[in-house]
Amino acid sequence: MFAARPDVGAIVHTHAPYATVLSMLRRPIPASHYMLGAFGVARIECADYAPFGTQELADLAVRALGPRQGVLLGSHGMIAVGPDLTRALWLAGELETLAKLHYLASLAGAPVILPEAETLALCERFASYGPGPAKP
Repeated sequence: MFAARPDVGAIVHTHAPYATVLSMLRRPIPASHYMLGAFGVARIECADYAPFGTQELADLAVRALGPRQGVLLGSHGMIAVGPDLTRALWLAGELETLAKLHYLASLAGAPVILPEAETLALCERFASYGPGPAKP
């Protein structure tokens, strides 16, 4: 991961319940809440499954992460990344909250997705939001 993303100084991996549920369903998280802007893109992707501790899982995670600051790992959990541990840990908490909100909203119907232009504008605003630097 560090070789593929020189901007990443820390990685947080969890099996947080809602993120893991969405990963088991292979459901990405669209921009159904404005906090998605903290991740630098309009959608959190879900990587395919690969066994833990394998190069295959690492490759799938890097590919699905792309320029994002977080990704779901198929039938596994999630990772969040940042320039430092403070930022990566904060993003991990935000990713679990987004997963929970999106999952619960999906139970009640189809969540309204924010327009991509709005989400991308939010990404710029989040560059100076939250703990630690958003970008090195």
